[in-house]
Amino acid sequence: MLKKYGGSVVCLDATHKTSDYALPLFLLVVKTPSGYTPAGVFIVQFETAHCIAEALDIFKQWCDNWSPQYWMVDYSKAEINAIKEVFPESQISICDFHRLQAWQRWLRRKENNISDPDEALRLMKRIASASNQHDFDKAVEVLVASEYWKNEKFRSYFEEVWLSVKELWVMSYRLEFDVVLTTNNGIEAQNRVLKAQYVKSASGKRSLTSLIMAVVHGYLPDKEAKFHEAARRQSSVYRQYSENVPAYLHNRPHGFVKHMLRRLVNAEEYTPTDMEELPIEGVFSVYSERSDDDLYTVDFTKPSCTCPDFRKHKYPCKHFCVVFKYSNRWGFSSLPQSYLNRPQITLGSCPESETGSEIPLVNEPSPSEVSSQDLGTAVSESDIPFVNETGFCEVPLQPVVAVVPGTAAPSVSELHKSITEELEKCSSLLYCCHDVQTLVEARGLLQVTFRKLAESVPQSSGLHIRGSPTKGCSSLKPLPKRRRL
Repeated sequence: MLKKYGGSVVCLDATHKTSDYALPLFLLVVKTPSGYTPAGVFIVQFETAHCIAEALDIFKQWCDNWSPQYWMVDYSKAEINAIKEVFPESQISICDFHRLQAWQRWLRRKENNISDPDEALRLMKRIASASNQHDFDKAVEVLVASEYWKNEKFRSYFEEVWLSVKELWVMSYRLEFDVVLTTNNGIEAQNRVLKAQYVKSASGKRSLTSLIMAVVHGYLPDKEAKFHEAARRQSSVYRQYSENVPAYLHNRPHGFVKHMLRRLVNAEEYTPTDMEELPIEGVFSVYSERSDDDLYTVDFTKPSCTCPDFRKHKYPCKHFCVVFKYSNRWGFSSLPQSYLNRPQITLGSCPESETGSEIPLVNEPSPSEVSSQDLGTAVSESDIPFVNETGFCEVPLQPVVAVVPGTAAPSVSELHKSITEELEKCSSLLYCCHDVQTLVEARGLLQVTFRKLAESVPQSSGLHIRGSPTKGCSSLKPLPKRRRL
């Protein structure tokens, strides 16, 4: 499933409270002709970049160095850093739904003093929907000129949290997506199904073992079976196609067929004079039905069209259909084979192994061989070496020691990465702890750590100085002394 449908866009999201342990469960979900389908599941001890990267690397090895072009994630630095480490060539995009949700929540907090949250949100959404650099720059200028930019909290929030990673959420960076995908809502629906229909039905306590058994022998096989059944129901084997459906649309997903039929009907309103073949092979100009002054460029070689409809759906638009209708040389079959054979617009089962049989999920007994009683008792928690009775690894606390003379000291970048990992672990466990005394002690340790770091950072007039000079500056100078008036 990952190899066939995960070459373009893969959704990654974590869900919690799937067992009695504070272990996040991650779903890898792909967009198929049948909808969103889970292609992989993994559980990590901590929601850190290191743990997530280790799991993703295992999937990469299993799938012969599989590497998606794009990833859709929530705004999770741990997930983003893990993907960058394992798939450095992939492009990452933040889910639109969670981005808008984060914006709305921040704007509506009273302490942020936003006079008109809806208007501020409109200006922010205009930046997000920019389809090119010019529109992006102009939208930013409008926001900067607004009254909201005078709010120091808002300016700091939008600049540091969002504009610093604009390539992760601005629409212009997604124009090359082969699959239209702007939100992780599909994967969240899969999370709800997993919790409601499989985890709760597992017998006994919600142990880690019962969770794994429910996923491996229930959730994943059921989802795969539904995927194949949906593909069968959309094929000519299940039902004969109407005579009104062109042959080239047979055995393609119903959503794609309906899309094309609507555009073919709209193309009937055009005449041959509304289309012009350009000197470049496979490129046409087609007039807009709304205005004779507007022209859209149709390119069969990519394929692409400059109209909003193609940008939105990535499927042939009515301007393509006009060319199909009136050109003697260029039709649907003239589109690149790589496009026509895309998994999202073709029907078919998952890749098969060299022996001709479908690739098995795991080398475990089939669901029929595992009774409901076995789900909770087949394996005891003690049989899992890395989990103790609390659900966490038994890692002894390491004493703080100085660098031993004669040994290689870790580099600053290595220490930065290591400390970040420890902070991510603390953040992962923070809301699982409800003991006041423990939380008070943890806060004290963090305050001591902060003071330790603050003492080692150079200061000027009471302000900490960055470790590396600003680009274009030869040195850092202390702030000038305040003049007496």
